[in-house]
Order: sequence, then C-alpha cells, then structure tokens
Amino acid sequence: MESDTVKSLIRYIEGEKPISIKELSRVVSAYNLWADDDYVHLEILHEHIKNLLLALNSSNVTVRDISRASTALVDSGIIYNKLTSMILSQKTDGSWNEDIYDTTYALKALGDVGIYDELCCKWLIDNFNEKWLHVGTVSLIIIALSKQIELVKKTKIKTDAGIYTNFIEKYSKWVLEQRMMNGGWQHLATSNIAIQAVISAGYTNELDDSISWLTHQINECNKPTITVSALTLISLAKYELMLNK
Repeated sequence: MESDTVKSLIRYIEGEKPISIKELSRVVSAYNLWADDDYVHLEILHEHIKNLLLALNSSNVTVRDISRASTALVDSGIIYNKLTSMILSQKTDGSWNEDIYDTTYALKALGDVGIYDELCCKWLIDNFNEKWLHVGTVSLIIIALSKQIELVKKTKIKTDAGIYTNFIEKYSKWVLEQRMMNGGWQHLATSNIAIQAVISAGYTNELDDSISWLTHQINECNKPTITVSALTLISLAKYELMLNK
C-alpha cells in the first residue's frame, strides 16, 4: 500500500539523518507534502528546516544548493530574500555559469518566489542541443519552464510564452516515450524527476504505470539514498494531489 511505502521512506530518512543542503532541501520539500499526524509531525519538519538554515551558513555553498534550499523554504511558506538576492547576483547573460543544471534549479527557485525571467527562459530554448537530450536534463528544463509559465498565467505578464509551452508539450511527450516497458526510466532518481516534470506539464493521467513501477522499485530497494527517498515522497504526493484535483 502507498501509505506503508510513505511511512517506510520517512522512517528510513529519519534513521539516516539528512545533513547536506541537497538532502535537507529535498526532505523539507517532501515533508511539507506529508505533514500531518499520520506521517510527518510538524516538530520533525521544523527541525529539518532549522538544520537547512544552519547548513546555508557554510562558506562553499553553490548556486544549486542555494536554489534547492530557496525552493524548499518556499514550500514551507518561508521567502528568504537573502537567498533570492544571492541567486540573482550570480546570473550572467541569461544563465548561471552557462550550466544547464545550475540554470534550471535557479530559474525554478526564482519562479517559486514570483520572479519571471524571460531572458533565462530564452537561454534554455536557444541553447538546447543534443548534449542535453537526456531524460533527467530535459525533465529539469520542463520543470523550470513550467514554473515560469505558471507565474505568467497567474500574474498575466505580457510575453509571448508560446515557444515555452510548445517546448514543454513536445518534450514532455518525449520524456514519456523514453520509458521502459515496465513504466519506469533507468534510474530511480531520474524516474522521479521525470515523473515530476510530466506532472508539472499536465500529463498526470499518463503516469499510472510509472507510479506503480516506482512504488514497487522503492519497496524492493534495500538502501535507497536520502535524496531518492525524498524525491519519491514528492512524486507520490504530487501524483495524488493532481489526480484528486
């Protein structure tokens, strides 16, 4: 049962004790989706938020770390303006370090705090190439663009978003086409990012087999990482939320 899977993943995470910003960010985002007396008590969530804020004091924090943390804090109802300023200060010519991963995480984080960045959206489209044509990479682009387009729709920003919505539609279908016969992708981490991208693009109804595969795989996995466990909690929660809308 899904509830048993969720409880098992939470027990595993609590036993392993997340430490890194990446782990804490994913766990905080996940726990916000399962915060109730049956799954995650608020005091446990608040403890992880405190630890995340402490971890951000490290001297070698990357823009990817900052972006993940900012997203996790927004999921908790906290807008930490210092993190947003740090993200913006590291942007150059429409990207972060001319790196697809830094840029997608940063753009998603900006969207989470209500900042639309057309230049960065355009950078993703203009620089898209065969080297990026991997399920995980394409899924991160879809997630970032979907968050930005969601912001455009909410605030009625005047922009020609058609090029971005066309990309999202085209490559969401491409991601779905890359599934194996059993409904999953090659790795659990990639599969979770792909599932979340497809959900953000509005194709939740295409994911029944993928969720069944994911649940089976995570239950069979002897020792998943903290990050994969948290990503799975996020995927399961978002899938249920969208189905019940």
